[in-house]
Amino acid sequence: MFYVMAKLHWDYKSLQRVVWNYSEKGHGKGAPDSVGEVLKIAADRIVAVGNDFPNIDLLISHLQIQISEGMIMEVHESGILETELLIPSDLKEFRGTMRVHQTIWTCNNPKVLAMRHLSCNLEKCSEESNYCPHGQHIGFYNIRSITLENTSTPKTMISKKTAINENQIDITANSSPNYRLAGTSIQSNQFEINNVPSDDSL
Repeated sequence: MFYVMAKLHWDYKSLQRVVWNYSEKGHGKGAPDSVGEVLKIAADRIVAVGNDFPNIDLLISHLQIQISEGMIMEVHESGILETELLIPSDLKEFRGTMRVHQTIWTCNNPKVLAMRHLSCNLEKCSEESNYCPHGQHIGFYNIRSITLENTSTPKTMISKKTAINENQIDITANSSPNYRLAGTSIQSNQFEINNVPSDDSL
């Protein structure tokens, strides 16, 4: 999920930052669980007034009317397979994932995710993927660029001193990030995923 989060800018070119805050209880699963619950409740409400869904297109059109704040679309199997091909098969987990409750990606340092023990909104900690001086910093997840033309699987590096090429992922903890900026300036749009209760807490 961290890799996908760091690559959202592939599809959303004007994306400026992504902040993902999640609770101890759900540890990140609350958001998708709650989205599914919202769709189910909306569909139940539509059926309750006499509507029927003979196909997926009709269901989506009804849901788009009921839930105007979100974007609802059909995901085809080919799209899923295409996305899976973009994700390296041997991605390694970030060591300390279960202690992480805030992850931040920003466009000015697109290959780095800041991993924090608790959410920090002090100073610029919620705006930049930097070291948190307020005691919440766990480490950095450094994701190197992967060219789509190259079908070789990326390597995972543990030490920043090890040689790194374009097809490697560097996982480091408790160290300063690599501040080689991409030179991209994005002025609009940002995602912020906050605590959303899971099914058992609704």
